[in-house]
Amino acid sequence: MIVPTRIGHVGNETGADLKEISDLLQQSQDLTPRQVKQGVADIEALAVEAEKPEEKRNWKAVLELGQAILELAGKAVDLGEKLAPYTPAILTLMDQAKHYIK
Repeated sequence: MIVPTRIGHVGNETGADLKEISDLLQQSQDLTPRQVKQGVADIEALAVEAEKPEEKRNWKAVLELGQAILELAGKAVDLGEKLAPYTPAILTLMDQAKHYIK
């Protein structure tokens, strides 16, 4: 099992949701070990950006990482119902990113 190191440092609801998504992806039987490893790395990178004040975030990276995580979550068909409650945190960050990138 891959243990996320940075996710726990995001001290808000988004951090808790990202950690839960990471934990759930590691339980998927539909994902390869390589996909899980990349997904966890993407979640950790997103957590790093979420830790930063809004004005210092790399919003392009937030958008790209969020998209990659949501695509991977879509491949984890066996976890669909379990993942659904945690994806709004990613969608919220992506919406903010779209606002800042325009």
